[in-house]
Amino acid sequence: MKPGASMALALAAGVAAAAILGGPRAVTGQDAPQVVATIDLMRTEWKFKPCRQINEGGQIGFTWPQGAHTTAFDDSGWETIPALHTGREPQQPGVSMGWYRKRIEIPTRVGEFDVSGTKPFLVYAVDDYQETWIDGKKNIAGRYPNMFCPWEIKGFNKLTVIDLSAPPYNLRPGSTFLLAVMAFNGPIADPYGGYWFREARIEFRK
Repeated sequence: MKPGASMALALAAGVAAAAILGGPRAVTGQDAPQVVATIDLMRTEWKFKPCRQINEGGQIGFTWPQGAHTTAFDDSGWETIPALHTGREPQQPGVSMGWYRKRIEIPTRVGEFDVSGTKPFLVYAVDDYQETWIDGKKNIAGRYPNMFCPWEIKGFNKLTVIDLSAPPYNLRPGSTFLLAVMAFNGPIADPYGGYWFREARIEFRK
């Protein structure tokens, strides 16, 4: 694949057995869904763009690529990284912000498991704060169609869990979508930099 192109992650074929974390595992509750397979997104290619820091006259801020959350945005000039940034990478100094984008094809099979009848969930955490856009749509609730849900914008390493099969996404195994994540690191008043993913995966539940 040529560098700079939007990447379609063909997870259906050749996703290694390592992507399945221990096979089926139950969750608490009598009627709770079961996680039958998991795709690890940490060790896959992403498009990445750090935001430029501005520090002039004691005023600190940053710039970012306008429209990076949209499906029409051209990320061909962004860096292609072989895996998500983790705490092992050097910190971005000062006010820290960056964008991650990835086109993902949700498979119908993961290893030996047929996941065509399951619901895919995006599960991830960023240090410290993130906003999620799926096919250009905010992570929202139906009651507030133009606002983020305060309980879904997590901070300080809180885990985000998004049902990709629910509105407004309506995704199923076999679907393809564009994931855009804005990552931001605090503190803001006395910034020392750094941001990274703690975990990122797709869980198939039934």
